[in-house]
Amino acid sequence: MLADRTLVVTMWRAGYVSAHGQWRVSPSATNYQDYLRRVGGLSPGQEKLLVAEADGIDDDAVDAACRRYMEVEHGWPANEVRVAIMSAPKNGRILVDVYGQAGRYTLEVDVDTSRVTGVWSRALR
Repeated sequence: MLADRTLVVTMWRAGYVSAHGQWRVSPSATNYQDYLRRVGGLSPGQEKLLVAEADGIDDDAVDAACRRYMEVEHGWPANEVRVAIMSAPKNGRILVDVYGQAGRYTLEVDVDTSRVTGVWSRALR
């Protein structure tokens, strides 16, 4: 919790498909009290580690869809694609970074269908 009582929520999950995300919840947000209850209360400067709740994302389906998309659309061997979920679901979609020797792409994936709905390209640094 920040000095102004804003909550900083950082999501991180490692495993077959990694996931990362961070957002802020201000004291004026309608769901602020829900967050405080979930963490059991906080004071400014305090941090707590929590066990993640189910997010409704089928990690295996997202991973397979991203690998298949990169193989079909960009010729990347599916077994050389690394997949990282980069956002929590918003409007039924998530952002997924895919990495390979040929570069890095961010894919927008529909959570319900695991279909790629948007693509952004970025060069590896």
